[in-house]
Amino acid sequence: MTEPFDLEYRPKRFADVLGNAGVVKLLLKRSSTGTLVGRSMMFGGPKGSGKTSLARIVARAVVCDALTDGEPCNKCAGCLSIADGSADSVDEFDAATQGTVDRMRSIVEDLEYGTVSGKPRVIVLDEAHRLSKQSQDALLKSMEDRRIVVILCTTEPHSIKTAIRSRVEEYPVAYPPEQELLARLGFVCSQHKIDCELDALELIVSLNARCPRTSLTTLQSAALTGPVTVATVREITRFSSMEGVVRALTGLHTDPRAASVEFDSLFDQEGPTWVRDQVVLAISSAMRTAFGAKPTHPVPPAFWSARGDGWLATAHALSLLERPNQADIEAVLYSGVSVPASGVGSVPVKSTEPASHPPTSVKAAVKVGDATVTPPELPKPAVRSPEPLKTVPKAPPSVKVVLSPETASPRVLEVDGVRFSSDEVLTSLDNKIEHGGAPPGPELGPDIRVEFDSESLPMTEKEFARGFLERIRT
Repeated sequence: MTEPFDLEYRPKRFADVLGNAGVVKLLLKRSSTGTLVGRSMMFGGPKGSGKTSLARIVARAVVCDALTDGEPCNKCAGCLSIADGSADSVDEFDAATQGTVDRMRSIVEDLEYGTVSGKPRVIVLDEAHRLSKQSQDALLKSMEDRRIVVILCTTEPHSIKTAIRSRVEEYPVAYPPEQELLARLGFVCSQHKIDCELDALELIVSLNARCPRTSLTTLQSAALTGPVTVATVREITRFSSMEGVVRALTGLHTDPRAASVEFDSLFDQEGPTWVRDQVVLAISSAMRTAFGAKPTHPVPPAFWSARGDGWLATAHALSLLERPNQADIEAVLYSGVSVPASGVGSVPVKSTEPASHPPTSVKAAVKVGDATVTPPELPKPAVRSPEPLKTVPKAPPSVKVVLSPETASPRVLEVDGVRFSSDEVLTSLDNKIEHGGAPPGPELGPDIRVEFDSESLPMTEKEFARGFLERIRT
């Protein structure tokens, strides 16, 4: 089985360390002059930047039997014992699991005894910020002993007590420059005969924020599927989710409904903490773009103008959420989004205004034989709306009345090419016209031809048809 790239290419000499030129130069000088022993040290920096690797190189330099210009040979018994974990003079502890005060007191007691090899003792404490206050107090006296070297590795140097920080030499460790990391990834590809695209390597470095350890891990994962291409890297990483965060933030003010759907998907796939962190990173990247600096996330130029300086307040409010959940994050994000009166996005909001009335007055003419009788004008019903409705009158429907010769009364009605008859049942009638119709009024008789008053609100074709049928069926 192939060894993981992050372990295979872990630096074993000072010259192998990426970036951190000042720190490496100083440590190499102290190693070449034999002054590494005599003062404890602390390496502080982000995860995966090489703190523990530097600590192990220092330990090799302390116990190496054949230093070359300060560099450990990695071939002598001392160097090989560190590689296989059998060195009696070098101990490495994980403070996250062994940081109790009892464990620290046990380590301090062991320091009083010498080593079989006669080499100076080196104690490496990884995740040192997890040490309790009592554990740190237990280390104070031992760190003043010039016969040993205590090396603290931590991502949170500020969590170490001032009393300890005053007794150590602090070395800040940072991520390497992009070009150095790209060169290292290219070297790994050449060693393993991996076909790769430069754009794909640049994408790997960008997605992992120049972290050597995670960049090597991502490269190895991508290489397992074949040639390392941009498409491959996008497929195996969270790049699509990062793009989704930008799309959702961009659409907050243009299409809030689509943005909320995008956020729902992100919360389901990645979780609230990841979404919170990525939103803050996207906002900071947009701020860099506004300043003309190189963005750290693929944020479009129009993103910043959507909320302007309000993005900074949004990022600050999100950073205060220690245990974020979807509701809290959405409350912060939607706080600056205006909701239109007609609704959000394409979702209509049901109006609460009273429905308009049908025609307020209808004049009907009764035709019997050759004579036409016009009944008196019907009373106008009260209008519920507080303001008169302004509706443009429309032409009355085309009505054709067919009289039955037996009763001389209308039996079939044709409205705009749609035929209705007294044989209609409610189901078939509803298939032709929507349920409802004109409000009940006085009986006008079976032989009525309705004409519209042009000064009143028009009756719709469907209202007319249903009202006529109600009369021809009686």
